[in-house]
Amino acid sequence: TGRLGEAAPHIARSAEPGDPDGVDALCQAVRQAESRQAYREALIILGSLAEVLPANDERWLAVLDGMVLDADWIVDHRADVYGAVAVPALRAIDGMLPSSVDNARRAALKFRLGTFLTWGTGEADEAQRVNTEAGRLFEAAGDRSGALLAALEDVFIQFVGGNVAGLVPTSRRIAEQAEAAGDPYVAMHAIGRGVGVGALTTGAFDEAEAAFRKAVTLAR
Repeated sequence: TGRLGEAAPHIARSAEPGDPDGVDALCQAVRQAESRQAYREALIILGSLAEVLPANDERWLAVLDGMVLDADWIVDHRADVYGAVAVPALRAIDGMLPSSVDNARRAALKFRLGTFLTWGTGEADEAQRVNTEAGRLFEAAGDRSGALLAALEDVFIQFVGGNVAGLVPTSRRIAEQAEAAGDPYVAMHAIGRGVGVGALTTGAFDEAEAAFRKAVTLAR
């Protein structure tokens, strides 16, 4: 009946490794979920796919083709609680990427993987390496917004590692760079998630409230 996300775990359990029909059905399910921004469903399906499709299989590149790499739910961290289940699949795709894949797509995939390594599996060191590479690729692709978001993610990785004091000043610098470049989307994230959360964490409640209010204004 077209409910591919609901069917995905059953397909994965009944399929042999590499089974073409099972892999094809799961790839279609990923595309459907990603196109609807049904992130919880998309990540669960990716987890199911990793149980069926070997890590060194070139069909992972077809999975990449069905992913909406610039989805807001990645930047918003709405999916972090489900991120761990998708890490094996994202690692498989990242490992299969040929150098011919353009820098923008490589950067977006690594950015997604880096966020889930930080917030999903807690592998902060690996997350920082992957996220740094994402930032470099965004720069190479001429995507200034992507590079700034990767820089913001980097300071969050450091925050998770214990550098609480660095979150506010670094986020503020990123916000200033974004505003100077006329990029309110990145500025909103840097001010709200960076300055606001950092100030709230350290008990600077007036500063936190001001940052959140400014982020709301930018969002509007």
